Amino acid sequence: MGTIREEIAKNIRFYRKKSGLTQKELSEKIGVNNSAVSNWESGQNSIDIEILVKVCDALGVSLSDIYGIYGNTTTEEYSSHEREVILAYRSNPSMQEAVDKLLGISSEAPSIGEDIASTVAAAVEKSSVKS
Repeated sequence: MGTIREEIAKNIRFYRKKSGLTQKELSEKIGVNNSAVSNWESGQNSIDIEILVKVCDALGVSLSDIYGIYGNTTTEEYSSHEREVILAYRSNPSMQEAVDKLLGISSEAPSIGEDIASTVAAAVEKSSVKS
């Protein structure tokens, strides 16, 4: 990881593009000049913390996402693909149960493996009843 300014610049740009916003659209949402967003993304200027919170709100991300720091005691670095997956997961609540089930992390529903096994067992039982 580079400097904090570089990390913030990279992540503002990443999440802005992920949100489908232009620099001008983001600047309008947070009430700053378009050149300010450009300067933050290029790392030419540092962003004020008050404005950074507005950027996070506008992009639907946390300060941890913008700083690229996760966890309490360590700084895990996520690839851009991993950040995309996390962002997609967070922005699609209706799909979260299916993803949890697929990954086997849902405590309320059986895992995909268990679900497949019970479906196969039911099909075998149904087939043997017909014979």
